[in-house]
Amino acid sequence: MHFKRLTHLFTVISALFLASCASVFLKTGSDASVVKIDSLAAPEDSLINALVLPYKLSLDSQMNEIIGYSERLIFKSNPEGLLNNLIADIVLNQTNKKNGELKNGIVAHIALLNNGGLRAPLPEGALTTRNIYEIMPFDNEIVILELKGEKVLEMFNFIAACKGLPLAGAVVGIKDDKAGKITINNVPLDLNKNYFITTSDYLANGGDKMSFFSNPVRKISINYLVRDAIIDYIKEQTALKKTIDAKLDNRIYFE
Repeated sequence: MHFKRLTHLFTVISALFLASCASVFLKTGSDASVVKIDSLAAPEDSLINALVLPYKLSLDSQMNEIIGYSERLIFKSNPEGLLNNLIADIVLNQTNKKNGELKNGIVAHIALLNNGGLRAPLPEGALTTRNIYEIMPFDNEIVILELKGEKVLEMFNFIAACKGLPLAGAVVGIKDDKAGKITINNVPLDLNKNYFITTSDYLANGGDKMSFFSNPVRKISINYLVRDAIIDYIKEQTALKKTIDAKLDNRIYFE
């Protein structure tokens, strides 16, 4: 065994030595042409296919697993939408469930996401893991931010300027592209109070121009992907023999 290792080492060293002694050529010009490549005409590599196939079958099996059922086609819209409300509600619910498991003493008041992060509607009927990956293809983690009341007001003004975003835990009126009446868990916004906002790490870091998330009082990671939160919630509802549905409830409205 040791002899084989030494032979291999000698071969590698010899190759490196020969490479170092190779002649050095200077580039004096170049020529370019277009070469048409037809992927359909390229022969398949049977060895590579044989190596990849077991992993593909395993992945397909996981992605095609039915995890629940949806009552209807659920899509996003503005100022609120069925998908907006559903995903925001799920993130708020699953965040606080995870907080309870972690025993960190934190209860998130509000969930805020972005419309751009919801890449596909939730189909009617059987729901697979693949469907959730299509909605949320990014590995965004849930992050909780503690914000002062003034920052939260800035957040609601941003929601109003965007004419609505996926929101849970609060109700806001929009008037002249600014936030009007604001209630959080049925209580008016208190500028002298701190609030816990659950969102994605992408948005927490200022993505989608959400600069109001910068310099929070605290930033808490719970090591939980947004996508996993959605999958877990659907599986939990299925275990309770419940289907997935959503509704509009005027959590964001025009005054």
